Amino acid sequence: MDSEADLAEVLQAATPVRRYLARSLLDGTESASALFDSIVARTESWLVKGEAEGWVRPGSDARARAVTYVAWLLAPLVLSGHVSRHLGGDPAETSVAVRGAVAGLEMLTHGLFADDRFLSAFKGVGDG
Repeated sequence: MDSEADLAEVLQAATPVRRYLARSLLDGTESASALFDSIVARTESWLVKGEAEGWVRPGSDARARAVTYVAWLLAPLVLSGHVSRHLGGDPAETSVAVRGAVAGLEMLTHGLFADDRFLSAFKGVGDG
């Protein structure tokens, strides 16, 4: 993207695609599974490339990171009725999608928690 205007244009054009994607992923077909699998694989590659380039922090499980990231990105679309009630509009619409994306990117970029107590607790459960 060369500018904020370019990003805004792409996001606006993608509104119908976001709606279609949400419906498609919920239909329970093999095609839906294949679509999700493809999105995860591409995301995993993108994040691994980002690690190599230095703009993604290394993680302990590249696949789990990609699956979780994709699930986070798709959750507002799949839970659109609930998200709409709290954010005041359809999450497939650009303004609401951007509002949610900014909140998510702030958490991913700057972190949410001030210490590692939850990470340590979950790692401890995983070890046990």
